[in-house]
Amino acid sequence: MDTVLLITGAAEAASARLRTAPVLGERLRVLTLHVGGDPAELAAEAAAMLDAAGLASAHVCGVGFGGVVAQHLAARHPDRVGRVILAATPAGVEPDLATRGFLERRRHMPPAEALWATVPYAYAQATRRTSASRIGEDVAEALRLPLDLDEDATHDTPRPIAAPTLVVHGAEDLLVPPENGRALSEAIGAAYLEIDGAAHLYATDAPDADREVARFLAARARGHGRSARAGRA
Repeated sequence: MDTVLLITGAAEAASARLRTAPVLGERLRVLTLHVGGDPAELAAEAAAMLDAAGLASAHVCGVGFGGVVAQHLAARHPDRVGRVILAATPAGVEPDLATRGFLERRRHMPPAEALWATVPYAYAQATRRTSASRIGEDVAEALRLPLDLDEDATHDTPRPIAAPTLVVHGAEDLLVPPENGRALSEAIGAAYLEIDGAAHLYATDAPDADREVARFLAARARGHGRSARAGRA
């Protein structure tokens, strides 16, 4: 069974643990790394994690700030990387003015208050209306983990990636607008999948999206899969 290294920022860690890891685990062995700090140093940490697991290479799925780290890993250690997912990953396009104002106010909130206040910005409208229990599960899980919600605003210059790569983004993402995903896919020549009815924490909004991710990672065909470019789910 192939292995995928699931790298997430702290803001995405709870949703990834509850939603993404189990779905990817149906087809792949999953290693998880929740990160914050310097992307280049974290890429070295990710490579060391593969060493510790006795792996010459693995697929990589980076979510949020984890996507920035995944780019560094793939660029610096191309021989260690199979296929790559860059999901809800910042690429320099800022949120709108109202969202930026909220993010500044959030810096001064206690962690639990900040998590609940972020709900309208992190989840799609349909999820907030009909699946509040899923959001509650995410918040409860997030409160058990180290938390640095400021990572949502972190971005980096897109890195060239030789490996087959799929960029995934929620169409309703306010924290990292979908223009980031489109720009990122264009910059690195990757396939692009935009998910209707999903926001930043797309795995909670649209559970089937991670099945698309798993299929891409498990595919044996080489190349960037450009037929999926500008696709929607």
